[in-house]
Amino acid sequence: MVLNSRCSKESTGHGSPMPQLAHGGPGRAGGGEEMGGIRGIKHYLQRTAIQGHPETITKITEQFQIGGNQPESNPHVFRKHFEELNVGDTVFTHKHTVTTADIVNFANVSGDNFYAHMDETSLDGTIFEQRVAHWLFFTVQSCRTICGSC
Repeated sequence: MVLNSRCSKESTGHGSPMPQLAHGGPGRAGGGEEMGGIRGIKHYLQRTAIQGHPETITKITEQFQIGGNQPESNPHVFRKHFEELNVGDTVFTHKHTVTTADIVNFANVSGDNFYAHMDETSLDGTIFEQRVAHWLFFTVQSCRTICGSC
């Protein structure tokens, strides 16, 4: 447990996972290691539990944790070399409501006429509830917002 002033109010204290104990720690007896199964496998793979503020966990794991700071990158992430990037560097863009016209125009430009983009009547019985924009549309929109030259 990595405790500091930013996460002390959230600390569960007793019952917190303690990975060095096979049974899971105080208040978590019978976690499953002694009975095999996936938790038993994870025990033998040296499972580790870390508890702390998201920013502290981000620093330890070098993976962004939801709830941590998201500082706007300066200079912009596209102007940085790989080694200059920091976990959590963020780019904020303007909001844009995607319209049916946007989807149709993008399909005309890209040649992607997949039924989920173009034909609302063909969506019955699929995972789609309404027309969907191609993921590449969002990539191009993000580039336009960021560099203005796409």
